[in-house]
Amino acid sequence: MKHLGGHTPDLSAVHIPEEQVLFASDNLFGSRNPSSPVEPEMNPRSDLDQWILALKYLLTLDAKVIVPGHLGLCNNEAIRKLVDYLQLFLANVRDLKRQGYSKEQVKQKRELVCLPTLEESGIDPTIMEGLTEHNIDVQYVQYDKL
Repeated sequence: MKHLGGHTPDLSAVHIPEEQVLFASDNLFGSRNPSSPVEPEMNPRSDLDQWILALKYLLTLDAKVIVPGHLGLCNNEAIRKLVDYLQLFLANVRDLKRQGYSKEQVKQKRELVCLPTLEESGIDPTIMEGLTEHNIDVQYVQYDKL
């Protein structure tokens, strides 16, 4: 068991090398778009930079069976896709914020942050829309704290 943080500060992963099984906790959402949890006062609990580091560590374990915190079993490709998504999302939101885009402008033009299309996500469009707006909110709060 290893403490990793990321999606929330308290997350750990459990790796069973002899079985090539990894319990990734909520740092991995299977095929679903991730969300950044917040506390009631819009205090983000996710640290996307740490989350990316945690996922990259999980890739080094080279598990054959991965049990994510949500949805069904997955493999290392799901981790790679999530790393790519988080890196792109984080870089683009920070860049747009530096350029002076308001949170509301980014929400209205989601293509500005290069999010996966609803067809690619494979989940209910209403869920995806809510997660996207929520993640943008969280990143604007975190950016202001940098």
